[in-house]
Amino acid sequence: MPPTPYRHRAIPRGAALRRVPDTTSTETTIPVQASVHPPVTDPTVRGAVDRLTAEFAGRFTQDLVDHVVRGSHRDLDVVSAAALPEMVERLARQRLIEHL
Repeated sequence: MPPTPYRHRAIPRGAALRRVPDTTSTETTIPVQASVHPPVTDPTVRGAVDRLTAEFAGRFTQDLVDHVVRGSHRDLDVVSAAALPEMVERLARQRLIEHL
């Protein structure tokens, strides 16, 4: 059975909630588990994290963006190698937008 998409996974008991400090009403809280990812070796993943961190600055932490990008990469591991970088970034962006 394929893995459940990120937005439908049950929130694990004891999951940490991280809040991005913000003085406006756009502050967002979403549940995330502490990330223990190995260092990024794929430059396409690092590039997506960098671009999406800049795009969602002040709304989500870089750790959360990294977590979403890696989850998107993992969920799209059946996509062709040529299409994977673009699909990872698009899926991660959509998941972040859904939580705004």
